Amino acid sequence: MMNTRRAGFTVLELLVAMGLLAALGAFVMQLVANSFEMYRKGDSRGDLYTNAQHIIERIEEDLVAVHPGPDGRLLLEADAFTGVGGGFLLRMVRSIPHGEAEHGVLRKSGTSTNLAGRYSGVDPGITARGEIPPASGLMEVAWALLPDSLDESTGFMTLWRGVSAPAFAEGGFFDVAADETRDAAWVRAHMQPVATDILGCWLLALAQSSVDWDEELVLDGKGDATRSFPNWDSTRGILSQRLFPLARAGSITVPEDDIYPRAVRVVIQVARRDRPEAWLRTRLAETDDVAGFTTTRQLPADTDADQCVKIGSEWVQLGARSSSDASVRRGVRRSKASYAGPGTAVHVGRVFRSTLAIPARRSFWIEEENR
Repeated sequence: MMNTRRAGFTVLELLVAMGLLAALGAFVMQLVANSFEMYRKGDSRGDLYTNAQHIIERIEEDLVAVHPGPDGRLLLEADAFTGVGGGFLLRMVRSIPHGEAEHGVLRKSGTSTNLAGRYSGVDPGITARGEIPPASGLMEVAWALLPDSLDESTGFMTLWRGVSAPAFAEGGFFDVAADETRDAAWVRAHMQPVATDILGCWLLALAQSSVDWDEELVLDGKGDATRSFPNWDSTRGILSQRLFPLARAGSITVPEDDIYPRAVRVVIQVARRDRPEAWLRTRLAETDDVAGFTTTRQLPADTDADQCVKIGSEWVQLGARSSSDASVRRGVRRSKASYAGPGTAVHVGRVFRSTLAIPARRSFWIEEENR
């Protein structure tokens, strides 16, 4: 009798085959997901690098051109604006880029009998150009960092830049009469936004007697005269000695006593506001020292040099952590401990640093030369 039974797979074989296919499919899906994640991170890093590099290069371009002569000036004020944590104001007198003869507006200055104008970065028109007094090759530049004007609670900052010529003109950045009005509203009225998506930006100046940058200590407001300075006054007579230990009474009228830092370090932390690395899982009150996150996987690792993250508008430094919780040190980088509710975005971004030697630097100041 002929055997009509057909050869086929047993149920066990089918189950094994299906399991292998499922495992292979899961592996392929994970591989694709990891590839997309790597692409996303690479794309984000590229954007962050481009943004940070643009900012650093523009600040360095101004610092390199600082004028070291009797009419020179470099004034850096950390926390320059009341109620604005982390903001700064940098003012300087620098040479005009490419010279006054190549400047589209200032090359026409001084051709009118009415010299009552001032160049503020905007072309005032053909007639008004001549009413600007001759710039004598120098202009004022100011940089300011402020919280975003639309929603300060996000923790993101905007960097502003302004120009003014001639140097020391009425209404300019060194007009003493305007010192009392230099607040956030003044910045937004006299300067133009340059960059956004900034978590923090700090400038540190290194004096000849400084032994180290001691960056974290200085950013936390715990520096002294042996470290770098978050404030600098080239005249030594504008800032108080409390803010600038090298200050001397009456020094503003003595150009021979002017000093400039050996180097300036730009530290900037940028992020994508639409891509926070985590969110708060639980509330964080002003006195709490442990924060609950949706995940700590994308927060800085224990071995990373930079352990600071921004929760809303407050900087915290991470400590011991689990998969969803971490101890936090409050009040770092001169920010104030504040309440943050569940769902508050936690941003890490990336930190970029650049150290620039200042051509206008003075190796010695007058009291050391006379020893």
